[in-house]
Amino acid sequence: ATLMLAVAGIASSTAADATAAPVAGQAVVGRPFGIASVSVPLSGVTPIDPELFSLSEANGRALYPVFQAGGAARRVLGQLLGAGIENLPPREVTVSFLFVGDEPLNLTVHTPAPVAFTLRPQLPNRRADDRLLGQWWRQYHAASQQRASEGDYPPLVETYLSSMLAGRLGLETPLLQRRGGNDTQHEALKT
Repeated sequence: ATLMLAVAGIASSTAADATAAPVAGQAVVGRPFGIASVSVPLSGVTPIDPELFSLSEANGRALYPVFQAGGAARRVLGQLLGAGIENLPPREVTVSFLFVGDEPLNLTVHTPAPVAFTLRPQLPNRRADDRLLGQWWRQYHAASQQRASEGDYPPLVETYLSSMLAGRLGLETPLLQRRGGNDTQHEALKT
């Protein structure tokens, strides 16, 4: 079934369930990378395991995806209502990622059920670009820190990726890393 999508920039979506909520998202062309964020409805995925989610693009142009289950409204509601809401299964997953090129992105988000759609990047808009890039960077770095602390490999790998991306994109290293125990590794990678 084809679904009409909620946000300009996305053309069409295919999902097994025609009653599913529409996919919503935005992509902004950039150099060296564009930035995109897409929210995909979840249908009965419990418990939420980030390892179940993946993103693919038909031509391999989607890079460094970060998944966040829940959504902004859920976080605000959780803060207002207090304990309890975090135990409810989230209704959507948001994936933010970098991409190359300015052609439409033929994406599939696996939640684990595949949701395929086309996202049409928009021309650069400094405000939207900065907002999306900042959001992606905070989420990417938080996920990177978690992988480094739980990983079966040295944290130097995650530190290198974060430092390389910060340099290429002109981003500041998040305060958490600058104040954390990776300062020596981070400084060594800068030289």
